[in-house]
This record gives sequence, C-alpha cells and structure tokens, in this order.
Amino acid sequence: MQTQLNRSFRPAAIAAAALLLSPLAQAQVLTPAQVVPASSMAPATASVMDSYIVQASSVELARSLVEQVAGEVVSELRLIRSVGANLTQQQCADIQAMHPDVRLHRNSQVKVSGLLGGLLGGVGNTTQGLVQNVEVDPEDGLILWQPKETNYPNWIGADQLHNQGIDGSGVTIAMLDSGIWANHGLELGTNLRTGRILAHFNALDDGSTDQSGHGTHISSVAVSSFKTPSGDYQGIAPNANLVDVKAFDENGSSTYLDVIEGIQWVVDHKSTYNIRILNMSFSAPPQSFYWEDPLNQAVMAVWQAGIVVVASA
Repeated sequence: MQTQLNRSFRPAAIAAAALLLSPLAQAQVLTPAQVVPASSMAPATASVMDSYIVQASSVELARSLVEQVAGEVVSELRLIRSVGANLTQQQCADIQAMHPDVRLHRNSQVKVSGLLGGLLGGVGNTTQGLVQNVEVDPEDGLILWQPKETNYPNWIGADQLHNQGIDGSGVTIAMLDSGIWANHGLELGTNLRTGRILAHFNALDDGSTDQSGHGTHISSVAVSSFKTPSGDYQGIAPNANLVDVKAFDENGSSTYLDVIEGIQWVVDHKSTYNIRILNMSFSAPPQSFYWEDPLNQAVMAVWQAGIVVVASA
C-alpha cells in the first residue's frame, strides 16, 4: 500500500516542482491584502462603493454586519470565515465601529506573469501570436500541436521515472489559472485514454476558456502527454489528471475574491476528484503582514486539508 501511494504521488510532486522551472511562473504568489483601518475612511469618498473582503469569527457574522449597514454581499468565503461585499467607506467605518475585531480587506488585484500578448495574438489569428504549426482536429475540435523538443523533464530526472512506469497515474492536479485550451496532449494520457481533464470551474462566470494562454502553458508543462521528436514526454506527469479552475481573464488579471472562490471550490471537491496538488502561478504587491492576508489564510487552509500547494516563487 505504501509503495503504491509513493509511486502515484511522486510524479505529481515532480510535476509541481517543474512548474517552478517555467519562465512564466517566476513570481511571488502569497501576497497580502490591505487591511483598511477606520481612520483611513475619507469623508469625500464615503458614498463610493468598493469591493472588500469582510472577515469575522464566522461567515454568518460577516454577512450580518454587511447587511446591517445596507452593504451588498456578493459571495461567501467559508474557508476564511469571510464574505465578499460592496461597501462605501462610511459603511466600512460603521462595521468597524460595531465590531472592532472584524477585519476589512480591499479586494486586491493579482496577475499572472510572463504574458506576451495572449495565446493567439488576437482571436482567430495564429500568425501574430505565440502559436505556430497548429491545426484543429476536424472530428473533436481539439488542438493538434506540432511536437517540440523540451528539456525540463530530463533536467529533473522525470524521464527516468517515466521509464519505470511512474507517470502521475491516479493523481489529480488542480490548476488555478487562466483556464485550459483543450488539446490532445492534455486530453489523452500515455495510453491514449481520454477524459483526463476531470472538471472545469469558472470563478469569473463568463463562460470563457483560456484566452491568455498562461493556464494552458502551465498545465502542459505539468501533464502534457505529447512526445518530443527524440521520443520523450513533454510533460512531467503525462498521465496525471487535471482540474481546470479558471480565475484569470484574457489579460491574466484577477482579484482576491475570484481566486479565493476558486480555492474554496478545490477544497470542496478534493475527494470527488482526488485532488492532491493545487498549483497557483501569479503575483501581487505585498500590502500587509502575511498572517492577516485572506489569500494566505486560504492557502494555509488548503494545506491543512491535505493538498500539496505549489506557488511560483
């Protein structure tokens, strides 16, 4: 039993490590949000609503306080006992006056790193973007990529594990990113089995797939089953499963609320899809101590739930 667990886990852990080698993943992820003190509430903008994360001892208390000041609750973040809310500065001050222990964090922006104008350089345009030698399978519409030579699996010894039959089988990696552009390298495993992308969750609720290319890039580094011209797998764990958690738009931008909503979904569906790893490759400027930051708190809750967290550094 122990041997089987180790064999199935190791390639996924290697896949996680490989993400740190990616040039698009070199950024700091666990960055804090700004805690807004009551003294900073300027009367001149008291009537302008902004997006906040309201954190209390329970989700119910956070929701109740927002409703008492006539604010708008937009989401629940049970993982960190918070709600997302639209509030004016005066409403923020009123909440803190009623309950000084409650923390209000601005809904800060986060962004993936390394974008070069999007996956296609414009919708339907493959001549000015990053994609070359691409065609579409007429039967299933999936993208067919021209195999390229890659080196990172060999750099970390993943090719030696592949030769031993250790390829990530049975392990699911949750990619919290800009989405996934479906292609045969991600859909098909080492034995051409289909359906490796087990689920899609879109925190943006916009119905889009990967419009920036970042999520597809990171996912391909981790699990692509395409082979290089020399016969090696392009991905680190070419038979692992994927869960696509989209929280970033076509510009690679997102907010704390959308990212934490995606993290919440991963924890809620851990057992359903056997999610063993959560990968996040994005950054934002630090704005407070890490232990006060709602994103850091959400990530620590994921770790406590038994999921390996991989963050670009």
